Amino acid sequence: PKASKNTFIKGANIYKRFIAKEKNPEVKNALIDTLMMIYDKRIEHYKQKGTVLSYKAADLYSFKGNKVAAEVYPMAKEAMTLEKGKTKAAIVTIYMQTAVELYKNEGIDGNEVIGAYTFAMDVLALATENCNKRIAKNDKYSQKYKKELENVNTSLSNVEALFSESGAATCD
Repeated sequence: PKASKNTFIKGANIYKRFIAKEKNPEVKNALIDTLMMIYDKRIEHYKQKGTVLSYKAADLYSFKGNKVAAEVYPMAKEAMTLEKGKTKAAIVTIYMQTAVELYKNEGIDGNEVIGAYTFAMDVLALATENCNKRIAKNDKYSQKYKKELENVNTSLSNVEALFSESGAATCD
């Protein structure tokens, strides 16, 4: 398994295509389980836990939606804790979406949603700082970080909207 990380990267991409094309729900679920196993094996052999957990959470949420919020929420939180300012903006939005979904279904209380919002905003502030530092270097990666900064700003708006619409922050 340690011969090449590309085995896991390309394997995940192949399975995502299989999942997208599959019509049978039972087969689709089996393919999603295999994709999750590929991510777990990549973490086991290459120790990029934060990054890979981000991919895992994003893909699981993408394929199964809000019905897996209880599974995705702690996964996204752990990824954000590990990645800090290098967290991709999309995972922060997914984290907040799952927190709000769990709150609506009484899986977490309002205080935890407030904590999730604060944590998400802190991670986005670190991501903004990280992007600005990379853009200031004006190297071959500057364009990439300009695009990520746009994504961070979009995520900021999304997180704020999700939080304000959640109803978790009451005057009480």
